[in-house]
Amino acid sequence: MKTDHAIYQLLSTGREAFRILTNDMPLAENYKFSSQTFKEIERRIDAIFEPESPDETTYIIEFQAQKKIEAWYNLLTKIGLYGEQHPQLQVHGILIFPHHKNEDEDSHWLADTASKLWTAIYLEEFIPNMLIEEPENPFVSVFAPLMLKDESILIKQAPQL
Repeated sequence: MKTDHAIYQLLSTGREAFRILTNDMPLAENYKFSSQTFKEIERRIDAIFEPESPDETTYIIEFQAQKKIEAWYNLLTKIGLYGEQHPQLQVHGILIFPHHKNEDEDSHWLADTASKLWTAIYLEEFIPNMLIEEPENPFVSVFAPLMLKDESILIKQAPQL
């Protein structure tokens, strides 16, 4: 008997098996037990920074400009898939939002968990100041249309940017 089959059989017996295997984690009575298979998973990472040294951290970056409840799970899936292929490496996910409003309210708890696996970055928290401090920097000025809400201010700053 395969180990995963034995675990399935044990867990299928219900809440008590779950409690024993998880060291007393609570499980409500209204759970449905099953086993699921994920087929044909194909995910593209927006950007990845892989260090030359295996002692350094690999960064997986996702940019999320639309409000999507699944954004954090998407990033976590990509961290997991990459980590499964490179289990000896340190992997850290970064989810970048232009504004706090782009993060779905129902998923913000994932960002708030302060995990070593991921970080949330909100451009609105620092890009406006950088536009003032470094208007000639093209890597900063490219975000001006996203950050400057008043079109007249954007037009006024355009020559500097």
